[in-house]
Amino acid sequence: GELIGVTSATQMPTVTCKMVRFKAQMTNTGYIYVGGSGVTKRDGATNTTTGLELAAGDDTGWIPVSNLNTFYRICNAVTDCLTYLALT
Repeated sequence: GELIGVTSATQMPTVTCKMVRFKAQMTNTGYIYVGGSGVTKRDGATNTTTGLELAAGDDTGWIPVSNLNTFYRICNAVTDCLTYLALT
């Protein structure tokens, strides 16, 4: 699937799966952060809500999970897209 960029923490869609892999599109100009509820962008301060940072072309590798909606995302720009592959 493909998810358009969002600049506020947004829950991923409901997709039942066993494994998921996220990848930032090659054309992204900023970063995408994937994490739990309330995920934030990197801000140079120590906190526990900053997500996993993905630059253009980066991917997470396979993550075991029962539903894609476990994750949230936030982007530097609305033009930064995230793709995913969910295995059922």
